[in-house]
Amino acid sequence: MQINLCFPTVIGFSDCPFIDEIKEPYKKIISDYKYEANGRCDENIHLNPKFSKLNNWIIGELNKYVEGHIYKDKYECTESWLIDYKLGIYQPIHNHPGFVFSVLFFLEGYEDDVNLTFHHPVDDMMNPLNNTAKQQGETNDFTHREIYYKPKTGRLIIWRSNIMHSVLPKTKNCKRIILSYNFSKK
Repeated sequence: MQINLCFPTVIGFSDCPFIDEIKEPYKKIISDYKYEANGRCDENIHLNPKFSKLNNWIIGELNKYVEGHIYKDKYECTESWLIDYKLGIYQPIHNHPGFVFSVLFFLEGYEDDVNLTFHHPVDDMMNPLNNTAKQQGETNDFTHREIYYKPKTGRLIIWRSNIMHSVLPKTKNCKRIILSYNFSKK
């Protein structure tokens, strides 16, 4: 039998080749920023020339993702922010309406910390597989309801902004600093 993947959810990821060069200088820059109690800072990183090396690389990676979709339009970053996660901080299930692409970059993250979770775009209440099957590794690309990305310093993740995603409450006492970007059609 042939099986077609008709409406796949496409998530791209790359590892920054120069993370060791930028991590500490960028952490020093953002240490002076004003943060909310939940660790969020609405600094427009995409407009700050001090982040140009990273921003240019992210745009290049986004263009590869866009080309893979055969989209012809050009896109620009229209908002960005960062979050320095503290213990107990989480992100409820949400998406980014009004944007085409969303990007998350782990300036610092560790694989034993909580995952970034993407949720299946279709609410299929009749799916014969339940959470037990997922935990036992009995799902595949056709049947899983969630996909997880472990935090990793220097990891970039790109997705369509309409995809629902979340982060469980942080339980590990380690750094987790993310830079987030939303892109719109020019």
